[in-house]
Amino acid sequence: MSVDKLDLQKDKNYIINQVLAFGSLTELKWLFKTYAKTIVREIFITHPQKEYTRPAFNYWSNVIFKLENSHLSPNKYVRDLPRDIRS
Repeated sequence: MSVDKLDLQKDKNYIINQVLAFGSLTELKWLFKTYAKTIVREIFITHPQKEYTRPAFNYWSNVIFKLENSHLSPNKYVRDLPRDIRS
């Protein structure tokens, strides 16, 4: 998908996860200027994508969003873990 064709509202789940997983510091600053931290956190929790490395998943879930006790399954986020097909 071309970045030029992304819609900030329709594609926000994709945009947020891609920037969290792969973004540079400049891109992360843009992300948090474009979307409120509460929206980014909500998307991270409710629309997981298997794009993250384990350190990136731990950083966002535990350090930034303070979700260490939320029981998020790394299998739904970390790309080198087996897929978790359970709800």
